[in-house]
Amino acid sequence: SLVDLSGSTNQKEDGFTPKVTLAWRPTGEIMVYATYSKGFRVGGINPNAGLLPTIPESYESDKVDNYEAGVKATLLDGRLSLDATVFHLDWKNIQARLFGPAPSYYSYVFNAGGADVDGVEFAGTVKFTDWASFSSNVTYQDAELTEFLPDTFGPNGGYAKGTTLPGSSKWTVANNLVLDFKDVTGAPTFEVAHFYLSKAPTAFAAAAERGGYSKFDVRASIGIGENFRILGFVNNLFDKKGVLSAPFADSFSVLGSIIRPRTYGLRADWHL
Repeated sequence: SLVDLSGSTNQKEDGFTPKVTLAWRPTGEIMVYATYSKGFRVGGINPNAGLLPTIPESYESDKVDNYEAGVKATLLDGRLSLDATVFHLDWKNIQARLFGPAPSYYSYVFNAGGADVDGVEFAGTVKFTDWASFSSNVTYQDAELTEFLPDTFGPNGGYAKGTTLPGSSKWTVANNLVLDFKDVTGAPTFEVAHFYLSKAPTAFAAAAERGGYSKFDVRASIGIGENFRILGFVNNLFDKKGVLSAPFADSFSVLGSIIRPRTYGLRADWHL
């Protein structure tokens, strides 16, 4: 005999997603601004709703209110540029996945809980000379649940207020030093790039963590004649085994993905 497992639901949502920015320039080199915006992730149907009466037919959108304020400045006759921002995100009605009882464990999505993300971003570039510059981007953020978030397999049935959001490293840093000798024969260039990511849980209640590593890349190039240029590079110079994701690890063993190991390369460019 045939069993009809199909299902349908009528769902309609109305919303308003504004974005408002106010900016002020006290001088031609400095701008201060503030922005408010709202976003959402669309809801949907639970395909397993017809299998268990306890599974809701559908789930709603979750919403984020974003507040940020910052300053941008260009100083020292253009040799120094600065960009600093503080931000706050208020995430409500989170779309969470639960599972029905054994033995089938039918999954479904519903709305519950909330989270806040507070942080500071900084970006700056300084041009020491006509051939040497350094840039840095630094982000600090604190991302935590503001309400209990249910989870079928979580401790005590979910995760408490104050739990760090998965993948939310507190520190992200990217630095770049560039030497560009335009007035030298062959216009050689040399670049050192550094990236740092602090530790963060890969999933709620996961034993493994992502981040906690620094990575360095180096590149050099030189022109030969007017139409030919050679570029050499070494990415992940010190061969760090940084974990990107390992949500199903029982310990700090890599049951997921890591950053690309040390990679050497040579590239030749030719143009008319």
